[in-house]
Amino acid sequence: RLNMNDLDEIWLSVDLSSPRGTLALHRAKNSIVLDLILSKIITETGDHSECFIPQLEIALKECGLSVSRISRFITTSGPGSFTGLRIALASLKALAYVKRCPIEILSGSEARALKWASKQSQILCDELQVLTHITSDRFASAHFKVNTDSSLQLIAETTHSDWSFLSGNRSLVVLLDDRINVIALPSDPSIVVTKQPLIATDLAEALAKATTRKTVESLSDWVQLVPNYFGSTRF
Repeated sequence: RLNMNDLDEIWLSVDLSSPRGTLALHRAKNSIVLDLILSKIITETGDHSECFIPQLEIALKECGLSVSRISRFITTSGPGSFTGLRIALASLKALAYVKRCPIEILSGSEARALKWASKQSQILCDELQVLTHITSDRFASAHFKVNTDSSLQLIAETTHSDWSFLSGNRSLVVLLDDRINVIALPSDPSIVVTKQPLIATDLAEALAKATTRKTVESLSDWVQLVPNYFGSTRF
């Protein structure tokens, strides 16, 4: 059970953008994450609508918390599953409506890029490509430039059916989700390939630095809030 200062906020982050759904609870103060309280896999088979609320109830009970204690809801705007993105946002809208507290939405690709960058003592590449599985022969790509101060700048989001966009004379890191086949990528010494799938924990931890962050607090804005279905598909 959780023991904390009553002034600290509790954040709930949820990712349902792929068949593997996750949620996380964080303790935060002054909009900065302090501690991870719990990280939980909701399901790995895509049945998010059946599993999310029961798993959230279990997670809150394990931590000695209730929904009334949550101060902020966080989810991804995409890319990912049309169905998963819609379920996550609809569920959080309902909870936020009751609570009258903010919903934060940000790019899953940027959260993955920031998570990878946070693990590097020094970023030794010019560009970052964050790839997300869409179908067996198509994927979404978020292209980031690595600045001289190691910050990341989103250049473009596109979809591809082959790997020709990776060719060129520059050092490049490619981040994959769990469903993209590493073997299929071209063999090139200037390209570093690594797995960096999205989990809910990454969304909360990326919030302070995310340039794609959108905070929605009013009822009229909640009604209009929809995910960015760029490159999305149904799983």
